Amino acid sequence: MGETARAAVVVVNYGSNELLADGLLSTALPESVLGVVVDNYSTAAERTAIAGLCERAGWQAVLSADNQGFGGGMNAGVARAASLGVDTLLLINPDAVISTEAIDRLIRAAEQSPDTIWTPIIRLSDGRTAFAGGTVDLVRGTLSSRTLPDPAERDLVPWLSGACMALSMALWQRIGGFDHDYFMYWEDVDFSVRAHRTGARLAMLGDVVVTHDPGGTQRSTSQPSAKSPLYVRYNCRNRLVFAAKLVDPARHRAWILQAPGYAREVSLRSGRRALLRRPSLIAAALSGTLQGLLFWGRSALRGDPRVSR
Repeated sequence: MGETARAAVVVVNYGSNELLADGLLSTALPESVLGVVVDNYSTAAERTAIAGLCERAGWQAVLSADNQGFGGGMNAGVARAASLGVDTLLLINPDAVISTEAIDRLIRAAEQSPDTIWTPIIRLSDGRTAFAGGTVDLVRGTLSSRTLPDPAERDLVPWLSGACMALSMALWQRIGGFDHDYFMYWEDVDFSVRAHRTGARLAMLGDVVVTHDPGGTQRSTSQPSAKSPLYVRYNCRNRLVFAAKLVDPARHRAWILQAPGYAREVSLRSGRRALLRRPSLIAAALSGTLQGLLFWGRSALRGDPRVSR
């Protein structure tokens, strides 16, 4: 690597040192690309393990005093990369599997198109496609994973998965980074919509593939396919946080009215049997929905200009 890296791979860790050791930190980085790991504090043993891994792999370690969540952690990692003069970013989850060639392809795409956010095709470990572009329906209050909509379509807005995305530092700064209010889930949707509203292009690099099982760091080890209560709670909460921040007042009420249906759908993502075995998922959906409504109500009472009223 030269004196100044041209790009940085940034990853946020929380209790995932074994995933990083076996995956991302064992992958060779392209020339003039540095690695940055943000460790959101979990335990002293995890902190020691991450510091050692980064030292052996030659990656920068940003050691947070607490758990800032995904968005806060990414913001801290990008800040470190910016201080080192990096011009291009590749943001990736700790449980994603990516090749050296894929890292290089994504970074080069962002270098050549600095007003575009790029993501690869994301596949599950069994080979099925997990993500190939997404759409936010601002009328119905739903997300879908499908072909990105026409940029001229006002009610259907594209979003890209935060599991892996590449963009220029200049574009990151224009968007303003991730919103720390989300903590986990929906922050990539928020980021994508704000990017779209600045005039940025969101695009897939269709011949580059990254492997990632969504929610891999939040699953039960006894039931690998099950969604955790955290997954359910934050998805229900953050859909309403997104609505409060980025949906116009005329449509915001519709998002609230659709919240019970969304809570039910999220709760059932592990299957009906899992829901019967784990009533905590129902409690998480109710809690998350209430927290989302309270976020809007408290923000509106404070006169927060970022929320709809």
